[in-house]
Amino acid sequence: MKRLKLLVENMLVYGLSYAIAGAIPYIMLPVITYLMPNSDYVGIYDVATSLMSLLSTCAIFGMYDAMFRLFFDDEDEAYKKKVCTSAITFVLVSAALVWAVVFLCAKPIAVRFLGGAEYDHVIRLVSVNIFFVAVNALIAAPTRMQNKKILVLIINAIIPVVSYTFAYALLCKGYYTTGMIIGNLISVCVSVLIYFFFNHSWFQKKYFDLKIVKDLLKIALPVVPVVLIYWIFNTLDRIIISQLLGNAQTGIYGVGAKIAQLSQLLYLAFSGGWQYFAFSTMKDQDQVEMITRVFELLEGIAFIFGILFISCFAWPYRMLFAEEYWQGIYVVPYLFMAPLLLMLYQIASSQLMIVKKNYYSTICLAMGAVTNIILDIVLVKLIGIEGAAIATLCGYLLSIAACLFVLAKFKLIHLHARMGITLMIMLGYLLYYRLSGNQNLFAMIMIALLLSGIIIMLYMVEIRALLKKNKQGV
Repeated sequence: MKRLKLLVENMLVYGLSYAIAGAIPYIMLPVITYLMPNSDYVGIYDVATSLMSLLSTCAIFGMYDAMFRLFFDDEDEAYKKKVCTSAITFVLVSAALVWAVVFLCAKPIAVRFLGGAEYDHVIRLVSVNIFFVAVNALIAAPTRMQNKKILVLIINAIIPVVSYTFAYALLCKGYYTTGMIIGNLISVCVSVLIYFFFNHSWFQKKYFDLKIVKDLLKIALPVVPVVLIYWIFNTLDRIIISQLLGNAQTGIYGVGAKIAQLSQLLYLAFSGGWQYFAFSTMKDQDQVEMITRVFELLEGIAFIFGILFISCFAWPYRMLFAEEYWQGIYVVPYLFMAPLLLMLYQIASSQLMIVKKNYYSTICLAMGAVTNIILDIVLVKLIGIEGAAIATLCGYLLSIAACLFVLAKFKLIHLHARMGITLMIMLGYLLYYRLSGNQNLFAMIMIALLLSGIIIMLYMVEIRALLKKNKQGV
């Protein structure tokens, strides 16, 4: 299969999959905010899911990425089964340990992060979620590694229906602190059962290999800090806001962040197809040039997508949510760009994983994460929740700049002026949006269309070259 067709096909199918999966949460978000008595309860759920995200990441311990990397090292099916079995065995143990610690320490965790010991039952539910989320990530991996796109699409359509059906019923009965979490737990258990049915042949005790575990850990250990840093970018801001401003502001920020996550449809479509594409083409002769072209093309697409969204999202936001949540409008533009920047970073950093220099990726991300934390603390105190969103954007930009510098040094990417020009156009529009106060919708849309046209013209050479190479089957 031609390489461009492979990448585009994967992105379209995974994009449709995540669009279907994401439709229900976005449809239900205004309903959930109206069912909750106030934004405090939304904030409690947001902090709880932030903790769940962090601790499930610790439980997985980088094994998902390591499993993906080693799976393509050898075409022998027995070897692949050894990789899968060894990885999930390790995660079963690590997830059980994390579950036990969180369950036993529920009260102090609830006091520290949720504001009172009376929420310890929430933390205990979170601990069970952590175990099944970690197991689900590994048990679902063979489906992706075999590129079974249609199966992923169907499962992704089923899971949110299960989650929100139970969550809605529980919220209607007054389970405001636990309804959403129980819905999540039931849906992830259903997901584990479905994937186990399809993938159980990849996980058999006879294939466990301690040597493979050691090989997995060699890749996983450098990945762990990277994944934890991703958590800092994605969710630490909620923890900081809850500590400095309270659960109500966390809830408002969480609603704005959820709307901003519409950009994750593009990011998740990309990530769903990217790992398979990146590792299956890593031995191609023109791999560096190909990655450069992909980076440039997706940078243009991402920034056009961002500019057009930012130009017109505010008026439907005000229509969908009560006035209590309108302050969240100010965080949406910055957070909308974050997954798109993460997508670009992962394109670049995959080069470091391919040549097994993951530690450079860790350093680049750490620079951005430290910047993010410092700006979070300073800006949240100065300007409130908008400061947290600005900090996230700045952290990602610094990480991308550092990663591109390293790649250029090792001749793993070719830097072109268009990359910087496109970035300046996007940042310029973001600044214009904030200073103008989004008062003139027509002007915002017209300027967005003009800038999008300029970006398309900047990348026309790259688009034509990519299409020409694909036509030739290069």
